[in-house]
Amino acid sequence: MRKTYTTLSEQEIVRIYEMRRDIEVFFKCTKSFLRLQKNSNPKEGVLMVPYIGQIQAFPYTFAPHNWVLCDGRLLQVNENLALFSLLGTTFGGDGRTTFGLPNLTGAEPDANMRYYIALDGSYPQRS
Repeated sequence: MRKTYTTLSEQEIVRIYEMRRDIEVFFKCTKSFLRLQKNSNPKEGVLMVPYIGQIQAFPYTFAPHNWVLCDGRLLQVNENLALFSLLGTTFGGDGRTTFGLPNLTGAEPDANMRYYIALDGSYPQRS
């Protein structure tokens, strides 16, 4: 093992340690922020992650990504296991291969809004 001896002034040592501390604080803050924001797109800012099965009205003529219009349609159980585990056959389907979504067509608070249900997100915990 080779030893290296350098002579640094006390001020230089303090400056280096302060820089190191600033860098460590920066990375800890960044790591914490990224852990909180891992499901969001940095270009869009902070996004809330919906619960699977959450129903929300949107003023869109299209379903947002991972949301489906609440129009009573049948979905495949094997493609939506988490949502099926929450809804079961409450809104239709045979419970083996299909299950139904709620039909909220006509229940919107405004003619320009539609109700959508989240297919993906956080699984709601029971109390």
